[in-house]
Amino acid sequence: RGLASAVCTELDAYSRYLGRHPGAAGTAGALALLPPGLERPASAAAQALVNWALSSLGHADQVTVPAADLLAHWSAASAADGSPKAEAELLARALERYGIGMEPDVRFGGPAPAAPTQVVLFRRAAEVTTTPGAVYAASATLIELSAAVALADGRLADAERTVIEQRVMSRAGLGEDERRRLHAHFTRVAASPPSPASLRKHVTLLPADLRQEAGDLLLAVALADGRIDRAEVTRVNRYFHAPGL
Repeated sequence: RGLASAVCTELDAYSRYLGRHPGAAGTAGALALLPPGLERPASAAAQALVNWALSSLGHADQVTVPAADLLAHWSAASAADGSPKAEAELLARALERYGIGMEPDVRFGGPAPAAPTQVVLFRRAAEVTTTPGAVYAASATLIELSAAVALADGRLADAERTVIEQRVMSRAGLGEDERRRLHAHFTRVAASPPSPASLRKHVTLLPADLRQEAGDLLLAVALADGRIDRAEVTRVNRYFHAPGL
């Protein structure tokens, strides 16, 4: 009875999905809800989604693709009748079964992909992280902050990129899968930075013991390319105030 109860619990989401969509057992949405270790034959459209993602990656560790293309494959491969956030989570879980990650990912605080935007696909590590830890969440905010300062003059210099990667990506407490996601997050943020209001909100959520570190990072990024731009000074001042520095 205990075993049967555990199995029913693990299969509950999958069962309810099929209850709403009879005959959808091979769709990408249904397969995303199967517990790890269980497999069902994928529909042609579901397999096409995976093949497209793998082909887009090729031999690279990550690749930026139009969200419209990804959503078009997803729409063909699943019932796609949930809310944007629910569908985005199913999409992320569907790709995850094949060792592919995506940024943004709603499970990690990102927005649901929208047609005019870009999505970064990346290769997952052997041990996959499915929920953000405290170190990851803080690191993602530090990346957003430092990228905002680096891009104040309209470009991301190699020296600025190096500082961000060395001081954020190598933080203690991050697993390999989280580091890979942070690299993908950095790529996305550098191409499409969050709004100032959104970023200020993220900064206020930083733990108190990291706020001075955030300030030090902003100065290091502003100084990295050997010149200080007026726009960089303005942004450093703006984001110094947000955490109370």
